[in-house]
Amino acid sequence: MTVTTEDQLTQDPWANDPWIDRLGHKIYSPTRLLILLTTINAITYFDVGVMSAVLPEVAKFFNINHTQQGTIASSYNVGFMICCPVAAAIAAHVRPKYVIIVGLALLAVAMGACGLCSFSQGKMWGFYLLIACRAITGIGESAFVSLAQPVIDDIAPTKHRSLYLSIYYMAIPVGVSLGFATSAAMLRYFSWPYPFFLEAALVVLFLLLYCFVPSHTDHYRSQKENSENATLLNKTQQKVNVFTAVSELSQNPVYMFALLGYIFFEFVVGAFSFWGPSIVHYTQRISLQTANLAFAGLMLFNGLLGAFAGGFVLDRMGGSHGMRGASRASFLCSFVLVICLLLGTSAFFMNNVIVFFIFLTLSLFFGMCATSPNSTIFLSVVDRSICNFSI
Repeated sequence: MTVTTEDQLTQDPWANDPWIDRLGHKIYSPTRLLILLTTINAITYFDVGVMSAVLPEVAKFFNINHTQQGTIASSYNVGFMICCPVAAAIAAHVRPKYVIIVGLALLAVAMGACGLCSFSQGKMWGFYLLIACRAITGIGESAFVSLAQPVIDDIAPTKHRSLYLSIYYMAIPVGVSLGFATSAAMLRYFSWPYPFFLEAALVVLFLLLYCFVPSHTDHYRSQKENSENATLLNKTQQKVNVFTAVSELSQNPVYMFALLGYIFFEFVVGAFSFWGPSIVHYTQRISLQTANLAFAGLMLFNGLLGAFAGGFVLDRMGGSHGMRGASRASFLCSFVLVICLLLGTSAFFMNNVIVFFIFLTLSLFFGMCATSPNSTIFLSVVDRSICNFSI
């Protein structure tokens, strides 16, 4: 019996793909790909914990004030903010896989260069070089962050979409807490550049693993449990430029309100992650190492429970698909963030260290509950062709 080309493609949908993609489809099931993306996400947030933990040592090394310390964080945010839409625009014309690979390579170089700034012997040109390296770090991370979530949305089973995203978001507290803890441990024996060298090596390792990820996720989409959703996801994606995407997004009121809320949420979380250990170190009069380890434990414990709880509860409420799902996610985010605000504000009025950490723990838990539901809003209320831009 003669087997036609169409029959071959039915039996092996990857027959015409390059060898590395065929190998990638054999290696990476949806679950394994989720684990890889989650691990890389943890490493990017490991960098946040590292920078926060070594900040006092960096300040002493360069003899800089608080304003100059804030510039280090701002440079990272500027690079990240500017290049996220750029990465999404490039991904409309180039396979997202290759954009992510370039971003991770840039990230590894920038992280290693942050450590090399110590060779300036405390001179100010080394501080300015560190600022530039942090900006490049933000640029590298933007390529991954803006493109990884739509990939997860592609491979996730419909009934567990929020759960898949919540697992991905568990990487945030895990990465930050490991950054705090690892840096605190390394600072006992080494100087501040060594945590940067460690994270650069980790990025290189997982960059090599990511090279074997398939270039597209169309075949994963066919495994969706919900046939209606699979049909939607398999629509031909239009190539849109950044201006068209921004115009469409700005005319979507649900997206804009969700984005506004997320901006304020990230402002608070970012400032807290960056300054948190230093504030506790000075206000509660505990050692910097203790403050770093305490934050590591809090971020890990509350982040894991909070991110999982947010996705689990949203799936129990009916899921996040479509406008109804976005409404459920919005309600859940509003509820948990109000509680987070009240508890977090109250914590800083507590003079007792134990009471302070109890309130802080509860605040972080409810805050992390909002991470997964909020991102599902961005993916649920926009056309598939501009999902990368929405993130």
